[in-house]
Amino acid sequence: MMKGQTQDAAEARRGLPEALRRAAAHLREKGDFHFLNDEPDLFTTDELAARIEQSADRLAMGDESMGKWLWIAFAPTCTWDDAGGDSRLGQEVFELLDRFFRPA
Repeated sequence: MMKGQTQDAAEARRGLPEALRRAAAHLREKGDFHFLNDEPDLFTTDELAARIEQSADRLAMGDESMGKWLWIAFAPTCTWDDAGGDSRLGQEVFELLDRFFRPA
């Protein structure tokens, strides 16, 4: 990877927690409601927002253990869409996640 690409990746990784926080705030603004999804322990949009916020905090501290879950949650037609999340915001977050957490 060239120096410019390395800097771009580092900036994108640093921007990911903020993008996730924007996504969580978006869900909270919509109000709390139950939604159908494939997650066994998420039933409401507030629960999803809290999980996204926790993941953002962990990422900001260098813990990437939630990366795979986030990738799946924001993948097209997955949990974010099930919760009625804004498609543009979801795509923005997914594009960042896809750079770092795409399953092999």
